[in-house]
Amino acid sequence: MEDLHAPGHRAEVELDSVITRRDRERRASLVGHEYDLDEEWRKLEAEHRQDRRATVADLWQRYHRCQANRLRDTLGVLVQHHESEAKRWEGE
Repeated sequence: MEDLHAPGHRAEVELDSVITRRDRERRASLVGHEYDLDEEWRKLEAEHRQDRRATVADLWQRYHRCQANRLRDTLGVLVQHHESEAKRWEGE
């Protein structure tokens, strides 16, 4: 059996009252304002696409920079090799 005079019960009743009152106020403030779910969805999709494009662009940019650095290192070694071979054959 529930003790109606317990401190927890009183707090629970007050909390329910606050939640109910705030919900009632929120609903009253929405009267006359149509909430266009489709429009909100379109806005969210557009934001998501924009974020996705920015993320993809950042990833591609990092990929190409890494590839350029890797190729620069590799080709630099290759160029040095060919230059040294050319010098070695220069006097022959």
